[in-house]
Amino acid sequence: ALNIQTAGIDGTLDATNFTVGRLRRDILRRSDIGLIATHRTTSLTEGGTGNSLFGLDGNFAFYQNLRFNAYYAVTRTELADGTVLPGDNSSYLAKMDYAADRYGLLLEHLKVGESFKPELGFVGREAFRRNFGRARFSPRPAAIQAVRKFVFQGEYDYVEGLLTRRLETRRFQGQFQIEFESSDQVTFQYNDQFDFLPEAFEISDGVVLPVGGYNFQDAELVYRFDVGNGRITGYAGFRTGELFSGDRQEVSYTGRIAVTRKFSIESRLGFNWVNLPEGRFTTELVSTRVNYTFSPRTFLSSLVQYSSSSSAISVNARLRWEYEPGSDLFVVYSDGRDTTASGFPGLLNRSFAVKLTKLFRF
Repeated sequence: ALNIQTAGIDGTLDATNFTVGRLRRDILRRSDIGLIATHRTTSLTEGGTGNSLFGLDGNFAFYQNLRFNAYYAVTRTELADGTVLPGDNSSYLAKMDYAADRYGLLLEHLKVGESFKPELGFVGREAFRRNFGRARFSPRPAAIQAVRKFVFQGEYDYVEGLLTRRLETRRFQGQFQIEFESSDQVTFQYNDQFDFLPEAFEISDGVVLPVGGYNFQDAELVYRFDVGNGRITGYAGFRTGELFSGDRQEVSYTGRIAVTRKFSIESRLGFNWVNLPEGRFTTELVSTRVNYTFSPRTFLSSLVQYSSSSSAISVNARLRWEYEPGSDLFVVYSDGRDTTASGFPGLLNRSFAVKLTKLFRF
């Protein structure tokens, strides 16, 4: 059970109470069922005065590799005139996952109603129905000593609007992967995708995609490596092909170097060159994370990142100390700077936070 009360700001935010209750029980050998209820005394919906959710879920495991997952949830959004938000306020999921070593099969069906609004959670897409399937064949070739496993995999994703019955997203992905005995991996992936834009979309500053359906394909090659028994790990990738009405090339790299047993450096690079009839643009993402472990219970992590999409440099430093098993102290500092402001670096945001948790055992 969790309850949070926030103060209001005159003319900007109303004082709000947030309540969450969760009950879960293990059943059978490796399964569980649960209930959840949430409530907030204000609403994010225009004209709303309160929002509640009730849901139930279950996870069922059979044999060694077969799992079923399901949930059903409804929301209630109260309006200022005393009524509730009309329309379909429910959502449900049914999923089957067979994940053996040689074969795999995943089937999923998801529905989100147009009035389903869990305002203490997050819904990335409204009013849709989704069907998803993935099949995998991954043999281990005994005759090839350098290869641990081949992976042949295909997946299909189909999303349609719940009210319009219009196709919104369709994606087919085919993948071939070689996993070597050294733990290195080579993956080739082909994507065929359709997206419908119901309104104009500004994909970059001054580059606006008009309303309509877009079908595009691309291919990606990724190499994952492990050098020195985990001392240097990461992956490098290259993607080329179409993007909406034009084309894109992408180069990416993510790596981790374990300098010592306690000190490591993680780097990430990403560059996209996009050429559309509506305009051209380039995006860059560069980040470095430094980690230092003082002891098994104390570590310091610091991240510096530049993103061209926001033209900002951000810094985040976090210290975690587990002073007792299950009890933690966090100290976090964040700083954001605008690289386009006059007198760079212009301050966008800054925060300092301390969080203390205490576990009571009885």
